[in-house]
Amino acid sequence: MYRLVPVEESKRYDFSTISLFDLFRYYLEERRIFYWCIGLFLAIGLFFAFTSPVEYETRATIIPEYDMQDKVNQLVERYGLIFGLTEGLSGNEAPPTFLLRLYPYMVESVRFKQQLIRRPFDYSEVDSSITLYDYFTDFDRPSVFETIHRYTLGLPELLSQSDESRSRFESVPIYTTRDSLNDTTVVTRFPILDIPAHEQSVINKVNNRVNASYERQTGIITIRAKMPTPELAATAVQLTLQELYEQASAYKTEKGRLYMDFLNRQLDLAGQSLKDAREALMEFNQTENQPLNERMRLQSNYEESLDRYNTVLRQRNRLESNIQEQLPPFRILDDITIPGTKSEPNRKLIIILSLLTGFFMALGWTTVVFLKSKLSQNST
Repeated sequence: MYRLVPVEESKRYDFSTISLFDLFRYYLEERRIFYWCIGLFLAIGLFFAFTSPVEYETRATIIPEYDMQDKVNQLVERYGLIFGLTEGLSGNEAPPTFLLRLYPYMVESVRFKQQLIRRPFDYSEVDSSITLYDYFTDFDRPSVFETIHRYTLGLPELLSQSDESRSRFESVPIYTTRDSLNDTTVVTRFPILDIPAHEQSVINKVNNRVNASYERQTGIITIRAKMPTPELAATAVQLTLQELYEQASAYKTEKGRLYMDFLNRQLDLAGQSLKDAREALMEFNQTENQPLNERMRLQSNYEESLDRYNTVLRQRNRLESNIQEQLPPFRILDDITIPGTKSEPNRKLIIILSLLTGFFMALGWTTVVFLKSKLSQNST
């Protein structure tokens, strides 16, 4: 008895009939593929592991000072009525906590990195102090990958750095704009920075190495730095904290310092007025003819000038103490330490991943070839 089988059905292959023994035997027969793939990827992994630049990473954690002052002031204001301590607290409110989130943005800003790469520090390889700009320009040796990228994909950028741009190290802020309607020059408070290409490349390197993060739940800010040497990594964190301290203090007390400048000018005017009033009164007392009305006028003018001078002086002293109370803007929780081990490259992990990649590449290739051979045998 015969059964006719359609051509389409006869070409189908039931993959459930594959013998695992045949598959394993095929793996053994084609073990050279495993040797070549594992050896090839191991060589690539060893190349990356031993030619990648060594990096050291360290960090420091800080908490803003006024975040703790908020809690203390809230506690005093809640129970201060019992002791009569709430007087004057309402006028000395702590800054809002949302300013915590500004610190990472300050660290990531271009203006911050410009100031950071110009801060001097002591470097062990030279007798004098240098800056991060000097280090990445004169002392840093690019890795193999950076050199390949520079002379291949980065060649247009390298050619664009002309001698004129290399000789100009200072960024030029443009404070004027052109009004096309009135054909006039307008001074703006928001300048456009004209950064030289060489300085921009240093800023990009620092951007990839120095960063800050904010943990919303704990309110802690972490400053991280990754550098070719452990001492330089710790120094970079220290310089970042110093620059952040200055900029955060300036941002936090900007209005107070503007008012302080105004009070200083008023104090100079009041002091000059008091000096003139005192000299006029002393000159009047030395004269023989001293009318009573003139004496009273000069005495009143002197007392009024003295009272104005003392009032402005008290305001300035009070404002100065308020500015000092707002400092420091943050407190360090975890001290800066010199890292003892490198963070990159993780050579063990690179070698293990390269071995696994080579093995699975060989496994996938031999499996596909085995299935294709079974399909071809079935079709014939």
